[in-house]
Amino acid sequence: MEHTEIPILLALLSCCVWKNVEALSMTEVNGPDPQLAEPQIAMFCGRQMLHMNLQTGRWEPDPQGRQGCFKDPNEILSYCQEMYPALTISHVEESKRPVTIHAWCKKGWGHCQTHPFIVLPYRCLDGEYVSEALLVPDRCRFLHQEQMDTCKSYVYWHNIAKQECTAESLELHSYGMLLPCGDHFRGVEFVCCPSRGSPSGKGEADERDVPAAQTYSLQTTGKQPSITKTSDYPDSYDYEKSSKPTTVCVVTTLRPTDGVDVYFEKPADDTEHANFLRAKTDLEERRMKRINEIMKEWAEADNQSKNLPKTERQSLNEHFQSVLQTLEEQVAGERQRLVETHLVRVEAILNNNRRLALENYLAACAGRSTSGESRG
Repeated sequence: MEHTEIPILLALLSCCVWKNVEALSMTEVNGPDPQLAEPQIAMFCGRQMLHMNLQTGRWEPDPQGRQGCFKDPNEILSYCQEMYPALTISHVEESKRPVTIHAWCKKGWGHCQTHPFIVLPYRCLDGEYVSEALLVPDRCRFLHQEQMDTCKSYVYWHNIAKQECTAESLELHSYGMLLPCGDHFRGVEFVCCPSRGSPSGKGEADERDVPAAQTYSLQTTGKQPSITKTSDYPDSYDYEKSSKPTTVCVVTTLRPTDGVDVYFEKPADDTEHANFLRAKTDLEERRMKRINEIMKEWAEADNQSKNLPKTERQSLNEHFQSVLQTLEEQVAGERQRLVETHLVRVEAILNNNRRLALENYLAACAGRSTSGESRG
């Protein structure tokens, strides 16, 4: 191969690698492609009902401007079937992926407040029920438990999964429901992983995908299912007004993401992409652990506040929604910072490779010129 071809090939290779990294990183920032959107509905008392547009991947309001927060599973199923007439919707399931919806309008308002709402939408399942696939990271265990004579909410099964992991000196990583019975279930499958501080959890992280969300809800065993954690709110409640702090004292502090900080402090090297994936995995694991902690605190506070006035219980729910929103915003900011740092480092590495290729090319040209003069 001639020397003149080397820098051209290196330049083309660098360009292709950069385009691939850029596309991957933009996916990290913007989320999944619209083709990955699934049938879902979202409801919040006093707000227009929403459904997911499968073509655009965006939430759209009810075509008739209807408001509602159904409590009857049959009503939820019927609404799913109405919104997706081309599909065979046979079952509904409260999602384990919370969503933040901005500018959720009230019917007839001239403009929408930008107050964000965190809700757990309902998945409108097409065909037979299929539980969500669980990823099993290295050094983790996949387990399941069924009780055919029991029909419980997914929060009940969440607690069962967490107890099983704790009994094995592990932490709950992710879980999914099994064997639906109406809007409840007869079993759970789950993944338990070593804690970050345990000897078996200190190894290098594998380059693997990590589920993006963990369930948080305030249902307790025996209660009727609700559309959102705040479905007990009266329709006339003004969600934009500030409320008095609750009398139940709950301490909720955000934890530092030390693993991510290590990535930011470490300079770029040949293992840059692997380091980026490790930092991303660490961030998601810490996020899920924190959500589990908030969920436990919320359930305990709700149990303590059963005898309090309804307005104070509403304040308690708003408090925890605010905590969850703050956590999601912090994690989203860290994700974007990770991606931006990764892009800058990859570009610097590629520029350095181009510089070295050019230097080698010029050195080769100079060597050939000197050799030609000597023969002359």
